[in-house]
Amino acid sequence: MVRTKKSVPMHNPLSNVDGGGSSNEPTNKTAQSRSSHKHAATGKGTRSQIPQKGMKKTTRIRRPHRYRPGVLALKEIRAYQASTQLLIPKIPFVRVVKEITRLFELPNEQLRYTPEALLALQTASEAYLVSLFEDAYLCSLHANRVTLMPKDIHLARRIRGRD
Repeated sequence: MVRTKKSVPMHNPLSNVDGGGSSNEPTNKTAQSRSSHKHAATGKGTRSQIPQKGMKKTTRIRRPHRYRPGVLALKEIRAYQASTQLLIPKIPFVRVVKEITRLFELPNEQLRYTPEALLALQTASEAYLVSLFEDAYLCSLHANRVTLMPKDIHLARRIRGRD
């Protein structure tokens, strides 16, 4: 069946701003709420939202900007991947190194370290930890999980041959 212009009414989006009603009703170019449109025939509309002279302006309280979940985590990951700085603070790392070596030194002997040696130890240990966490995360992905668990780290160490 072929439609003609007479059989199909043309919809004009500007004819009714509020989106409802028939074409016989008078159109108002300002936006109306649904409740005022229902009572248009009886004359009982809702009050207009235009501020009057005696009314105070209400200031809108701005909410702080919030990122969607995961956006900041990805931003952090990119920042850490781009940086070359060490991740573990130096003073606590030196304290741990001295505590571990104190277990192996002789009673009357105290070991001293050059800053370059401590830096080399820290660089090597951080590289080891980063690669271990990468492998452990691959283990968690293999288990169809995104969350890294201790059992993933144990599995990564066993696969490497270091148990």
